Amino acid sequence: MIIDLGSGSTVKHVVDLLGELLQSGKVHNIIGIFENTHQQVISLRIPLSNLDDYPILDLAIDGADEVDPHLNLVKGCCGYLLRERIVEGAC
Repeated sequence: MIIDLGSGSTVKHVVDLLGELLQSGKVHNIIGIFENTHQQVISLRIPLSNLDDYPILDLAIDGADEVDPHLNLVKGCCGYLLRERIVEGAC
């Protein structure tokens, strides 16, 4: 499985579980780490890759800036909107 990781508090929780998934062979590569989660990923020795090597992703995990009761999302308040759109197209 090829996974893209976005940024924010949601991703920080997911990163903690990725080491276990990598060891079990369920996850093979991680794409697109933002600076705010990069150190956490490196400290867990999670291998990183990029969209050039894996242009088709199995799963993208990211948070939202705001969610209303109807599950409408506000994304991109942190300036990552273009990258998020590129990743969305790869899934």
